[in-house]
Amino acid sequence: SPGRGVSQPLPFPWRLAVFWRCLMVPPLLHLVPLPRLVSRAPPRPLGRADPAVDDELIVDLVDKVLSASPWPWQTTCLKRGLVLFGLLRRAGRPVDLVLGVRRSPAGALEAHAWLERGGDVRFEPTPSLPASYQPLDRFPGD
Repeated sequence: SPGRGVSQPLPFPWRLAVFWRCLMVPPLLHLVPLPRLVSRAPPRPLGRADPAVDDELIVDLVDKVLSASPWPWQTTCLKRGLVLFGLLRRAGRPVDLVLGVRRSPAGALEAHAWLERGGDVRFEPTPSLPASYQPLDRFPGD
C-alpha cells in the first residue's frame, strides 16, 4: 500500500475523516438503505492515490475507533467495510465492498462484508474468511 514503511502518523485531515466517518456511517446504517449509503462514497477512486496516506494506518484507526465505541457504533463487518470503503476510495484506492452469504453448520444463513482490490481480499482481519462466503453483491460494481 502507498506509504508503507513510512513511520509518519496519519495526517490530521485523514484522522479527522476517520473519526467523522466512524461517527456518521454506523447509525446511518439503521436509517438509510445500503445502496444509498454506498452511493455517497466516491464512485471511482478520486484522482491519483494519495502517497501521504498509509492504508494500514487508516484501517488500524478505524478498527480502534469502532471497537471502542458503544451501540450503534460497535464494530460489525458491514459498518467497518462501509467506513473503510469510503475512506480508501477517497484516498484514491480502487477498492470494492463485497457482500456475501453462507450457511452455518447448523443451517442458519450468515452474511459477511469485506473489501477487495483487483479481486484480492484486502484489510480483512481473517483473510481466509471471505472464501467461505458466496458473493451476492459488489459495490461500486463498476
